Amino acid sequence: MTAQIKSYAKINLFLHIIDRLENGYHDLDTIISRINLYDEIKIQDGNNFSVRYEGKFSPMINVNDNVTLLFNYLIEKELIKNKNYNITVIKNIPVGSGLGGGSSNIAAILNYLKKTNILCDSQCIHVARALGSDIEFFLEDEPAKIHGRGIVETRIKILSDMYFLIVYPNILLSTKKIFSKNKNYRAQKFDYNEQMTLKNILLYTANDLEDSALSDQTEIQSVKNFFQNDQNCQFSRMTGSGSAFFGCYQSRRDLEEAISILNNEQPSWWAYKVELI
Repeated sequence: MTAQIKSYAKINLFLHIIDRLENGYHDLDTIISRINLYDEIKIQDGNNFSVRYEGKFSPMINVNDNVTLLFNYLIEKELIKNKNYNITVIKNIPVGSGLGGGSSNIAAILNYLKKTNILCDSQCIHVARALGSDIEFFLEDEPAKIHGRGIVETRIKILSDMYFLIVYPNILLSTKKIFSKNKNYRAQKFDYNEQMTLKNILLYTANDLEDSALSDQTEIQSVKNFFQNDQNCQFSRMTGSGSAFFGCYQSRRDLEEAISILNNEQPSWWAYKVELI
C-alpha cells in the first residue's frame, strides 16, 4: 500500500505568552491558520523502517528527525506493533522557521494511521500533546484558537481579503532557545470573537517572541525592517518562534512588487506567496 499526503505549513496570526509553567513549558494564547505551502509525504508498507528526506530544505534535517521520533514513541508506548514503513518527505517548508513543518509532518502521519485504522482519535490527540505544541492543531484543517501548551480551544473561521508573503532569511532558530529567552508575558488572553476580521485580529495583537528572536539573531531585524519600510504592507509579524516573517498586502500587485524588490535586495532569502486555508 502506498499513500501520498500533503503536510501543510501554518502561521501564527499572533502569539501571546501568558505564563511560564512549572514544567518549563509556556501557557500560550494564539490563533493559527494553515497556509497553502506543504511538504509532500509518501508512505509505503515495507519490510523495515526507513525515512528519507528530499527537497530544498532536506539538508537542514538532523538525525533526530520528527518522523523517526514519532514512530519510536508509538513503539515505546505499544500503540503500534511494528514500524514497517518506508517514508519519503519532500521538504518544501523551511526548517527552524516557525512555519510548523515538523509538527505538521507528525500530524499528517498520525491522520494516515487513523485513516488506516491503526490508531483512533483519542490516541492521536494523546500522541500529539505528548510530542509537541502545534501537532494537535494540524490534526484538523480549520484555523484554531489555541491555549496552554498547544491545546485547541476552538476551531474558527477567519474573514480575510488580504494576500500573504512569507520571508525566511535562511536562519534556523531553536524553538526551545527562543522560548527560554522570552521576557514578555501577558496579564490576560486576547478577547477574540467570531465576528472579528483578520485585520481586527492583527491590529490588537503581536508576537511576544520577536524580541527574544531578534536578540538571538540580530540579522532577523533586516526581515522586519523590509516589511516595515514597505508602504504597501498592511501588517507584518514573525510567525511562531521564527525566523520567518509574514507580510499582508491588500492586492496581488502590491505583493508581486514586494517580491520583485526583495529578490533584488536580498536574493539569498526565501520568499513565498501564500493564502490562508
